[in-house]
Amino acid sequence: MTLDVPLAWALVVLFALTMYVILDGFDLGVGMLLLTARSEKDRELMVRSIAPVWDGNETWLVLVGVGLLGGFPAAYGIALPAFYLPLIVMLLCLAFRGTAFEFRFQSERPWIWDVAFSVGSWGAALCQGLIVGALLTGIRVRDLTFAGSPLDCLRPFAVLTALLVAFTYATLGATWLIFRTTGALSTFCRVCARVAGAALALSALLGVLAAPWLAPELTAHAHWSPAGVALAAVIWIGVAAVMLWSLSRPSDIAPFACAIILALFVVIAFVSTVWPYLIPYELSFRQAASVERSQLALLIGAFLILPFVLAYSAYAYFVFRGKVAPEPDELATSSDGTR
Repeated sequence: MTLDVPLAWALVVLFALTMYVILDGFDLGVGMLLLTARSEKDRELMVRSIAPVWDGNETWLVLVGVGLLGGFPAAYGIALPAFYLPLIVMLLCLAFRGTAFEFRFQSERPWIWDVAFSVGSWGAALCQGLIVGALLTGIRVRDLTFAGSPLDCLRPFAVLTALLVAFTYATLGATWLIFRTTGALSTFCRVCARVAGAALALSALLGVLAAPWLAPELTAHAHWSPAGVALAAVIWIGVAAVMLWSLSRPSDIAPFACAIILALFVVIAFVSTVWPYLIPYELSFRQAASVERSQLALLIGAFLILPFVLAYSAYAYFVFRGKVAPEPDELATSSDGTR
């Protein structure tokens, strides 16, 4: 049996993309919800719930970028100029977010950095959604170069998709906080999860209904079967109903598990729509692939590195499992009442 190297490398990139959406999705969602917290104590708990893992989650985005550059250079060369605007803004937001995360613990006015962290989270999520929407509507290509406008990613359907991705992350973030926190904050996050889940469902419905008018290229190239679409819709609605039901129950893990499944459906819907194209609907992953020898070397490196990445990620989540509790006051009150 001969190994299909381009397909194998495409699956590695897809795996990294899926891991990024789930893992960095929930910590972006926490950042997006940060300003809804009612007190500085609650914001502190929200930030501490992701502190041990948030930067490691972004490892998967690096792997996606490296995978495209090394394995599919033709697609990378077209996508980069097509998405200069959202990519630059996204990277700035991620950098802004990282800076705010570290400075909030040292500042006497942490609320300033909380605003920066939240704005950076919203900006990164919306930019990623714009890229997804622009890919779904198609990229104009001539002679293997980008032939469109940098503002193509701001078309109405891409904006709608940006909201869909943002609400997906917000739902993941709210249910993650239910899983990791207790008391009033956990109860409040159940309300946030209901609102974010409803917004996610509404944006998904609007996207499906608006696609024939706002994204005719998508509907022209989509190869969904009516039965498959109906089955996926029934499952998605069923999972959403279970999540809604679980939010009114004592369970902490069920809402987060359902949110992960809903996010996976978003990824599956995107991939099944554009497959086998990397640059829809112009360049497939086979046409964009680098020489097989290069891809094989990358594949060997990936299979050597991925177990370590998965192992340290799993270990970090294991070590910092459980509920996040307020930190004990480091300063004891003296006998005369002073701090």
